[in-house]
Amino acid sequence: MLLTLLLAAAGPSPAQNGPSLLPPRERPLTAAEASGFRRSSRLDEVLAFVEGLAALPHGDRLSTRIIGRSAEGRPVVAVTASLPGGPEGRASVVVNANIHGGEIEGKVACQLLLRGIAMGRHLDVLERLDLTFVPVYNVDGNDAISRRERVTQNGPDGGVGRRPNGMGLDLNRDFVKCEASETRALMGLVNELRPIAFMDLHTTNGSAHGYDLTYAPSLSPNARPDVLEATKALLGRVRRTLEERDGVFTFDYGNFRYPRREPGSRGRRGDPIAWETYDARPRFGTNMMGVRGIVSILSEAYSYLPYERRIEVTYAFTLECLRELARKRDELVDMIGTRAPERPFGVEVELGPIERLPVRVGEIGSVLVDLDPGEEGMQEGRRRLASPRAEARLVPMDVSRGFRALASESLGEAWVLRNPTDEQLELIELHLGAPPRRLAAAVRASVAAFTLTEVSREERPFQGHRVVSVTGFFERVEVDLPAGAAVITSSILAAQLLHPLSDDSFTTWNLFDRELGVGRPVPRPVHPCLRVDELPGSWEYR
Repeated sequence: MLLTLLLAAAGPSPAQNGPSLLPPRERPLTAAEASGFRRSSRLDEVLAFVEGLAALPHGDRLSTRIIGRSAEGRPVVAVTASLPGGPEGRASVVVNANIHGGEIEGKVACQLLLRGIAMGRHLDVLERLDLTFVPVYNVDGNDAISRRERVTQNGPDGGVGRRPNGMGLDLNRDFVKCEASETRALMGLVNELRPIAFMDLHTTNGSAHGYDLTYAPSLSPNARPDVLEATKALLGRVRRTLEERDGVFTFDYGNFRYPRREPGSRGRRGDPIAWETYDARPRFGTNMMGVRGIVSILSEAYSYLPYERRIEVTYAFTLECLRELARKRDELVDMIGTRAPERPFGVEVELGPIERLPVRVGEIGSVLVDLDPGEEGMQEGRRRLASPRAEARLVPMDVSRGFRALASESLGEAWVLRNPTDEQLELIELHLGAPPRRLAAAVRASVAAFTLTEVSREERPFQGHRVVSVTGFFERVEVDLPAGAAVITSSILAAQLLHPLSDDSFTTWNLFDRELGVGRPVPRPVHPCLRVDELPGSWEYR
């Protein structure tokens, strides 16, 4: 049995799961292909690969640029694929990969798609969409390759990068506060391109499920409803196509919940009783893009599959999503280009609703691996290995694939910050794509002010912050607004950032600590974000 596991750990060919879904191997080769899928690539290798695509027959369809710099000074590079003149009714899609430096399959899938485009393939997509790939987003984490990172992952043997960036931040928790230079670069790219869709390519460990890849749309209950329904329908079509045509099993991203054990009980836990998705907050990139009102897709290859198989299924899933986006381009352009339906802002978010569905349950084996072969004695790590997909069992269980808001709040017509800081103004502009208006002269105004009843700050730091939450209530008051006060036109996105009851906001990430009096014996009584329900036409702006 141990010998079998050792052979499995070496990276069996995906042929055991049917014919390979990867494109033909053509030069230039990715580092994964050149090494027999035994190692990851550093940034300079990816950039050399992309540069080499220019020599291919249709290399002129690709253009490369630096969109920003990492904390350690490395370039964050975007590669755009488009036909000369662009498609009629131009629409953009952004595909982001390697947000966590050890989750490398998306990085390779992007390179394979770019090579195929440079060889003249994927015209069905390119005739209708401009595609922009960020193959190595977390450039600092990517290059910190070690065999001690993601030890339980099933290869590559040469090791992978680390999860955080050079600042020690998880870039997929940064999409509200936008502290990292990488996040600001990506948000700037999205503001510039105004894509109809955003994809983020990951690799997941966790539950012993029976899927090659799991996915999710934006999980925020404040995502635009019509776009969210279109996204779910698109993902349903992709799922059916991959399963029926390619034998690739996919499902909504999540993890199992098991029955609670009785005290003193031992042995197997039995079958899981529920499958539950992860988080609704827009600190996660795909959730934020849904709040922005575009199609948003999370891809999570299963880390206990062999490395080559993970690349295969990520490539197949990404390509099929792009094909579906191309087919539905006109419908999506019209939908996203029209004003979003009027709706309140959802608060008090909880997991749900619950569906009763069959879910594929798999098995996981493991094998010891040497984390440092150059040293004397074995530096033990335990690699986990998924059983063949065909052996998975379908088990009926409660499934929660999304979230819902238990309460709603009025958006009003605008939010006002009396004395905004430069940091607040800069971040508002980064999120909304334009600076807020500033009052030219002082005015007297009727506003809804949020009276605070409690200000709480977590004791344990998270991502360098002690996150804050508030409770209270709105009441109508007359206030004097000074010249220079910032007026932010109301929207779901603006409410997500500014509303006192938002579950992930500027308040959460300490941007209003001074105004709230956080840490003082007696906190200030009113939240600094004032809601204007009817914006006076008499106000003048700078």
